[in-house]
Amino acid sequence: MSNTVIGIFRTGEEAQYAANQLMKNGIEANDIDLSARPAGKDYTYDDDYHNENAITRFFENLFGDDEDEKRKAMYCDVAARNSLLTVHADSKEEAAQALTVLNNCGAIDIESDYEYYQKAISDDYTDYSLEHYNKYRDNGYANVEGEQSAKVIKEEMHVGKRDTETGRGARLRSYLVEKPVEETVRLRVEHVYVEREPVNRPATEADFANFKESEIEVTEHAEKAVVSKDARVVEEVRLGKTAEERQETIKDTVRETKVEVEEVTADGETRRV
Repeated sequence: MSNTVIGIFRTGEEAQYAANQLMKNGIEANDIDLSARPAGKDYTYDDDYHNENAITRFFENLFGDDEDEKRKAMYCDVAARNSLLTVHADSKEEAAQALTVLNNCGAIDIESDYEYYQKAISDDYTDYSLEHYNKYRDNGYANVEGEQSAKVIKEEMHVGKRDTETGRGARLRSYLVEKPVEETVRLRVEHVYVEREPVNRPATEADFANFKESEIEVTEHAEKAVVSKDARVVEEVRLGKTAEERQETIKDTVRETKVEVEEVTADGETRRV
């Protein structure tokens, strides 16, 4: 079941900031609708920068027929003059979380804004009354006649992350070198020799009968070294990165103003209230 949470802000910048805070708290962007008042736009009687009919239909559909008509008119009036932020929560828990974020971001007190605006325009519809309302509203509903105010300002620390180079790393470069190598091998070499043996005996008829003209040739052989080379991949060198996460505690200071209220009695005594 969907739960709708509404936040109304004085400016579009405030509404956008609230939307960013909602997303930081886990609410999806698709569940957030923003209708922002143009920056620097004051309220005038002929104001036409918003679509009043669309806003009226929105609140009529949201509240239904059972809702008090005055309450509908109040929401329509305040939303038309300000920036409207709508959150479509999936559960009551998420709706409560969204409501907390909107309040922390300075969502308008709708009843106070409506009542003071009606008071401002009831003064004969003068430009002064509306100008006074604009100043009153933009100063946090404290700038009224005869009143003085002190603002409470509070800083918040937001810690983010960014990727930076540490300067450390590794570089891989490949190049070719030559180096001398040697290997001993035994080689066989042939040598032709001529050997004469003296003989002294009478030649016989058989010697003449067996004699034939002939030619004998003997060729020498020698082994020579033959060099061949083959290349093999013997190693691969890779470069890569691994990542690890670490926790770091960020310490800083934030400032905020404190407002102390003291009541002064008729006899000059004061007491803190």
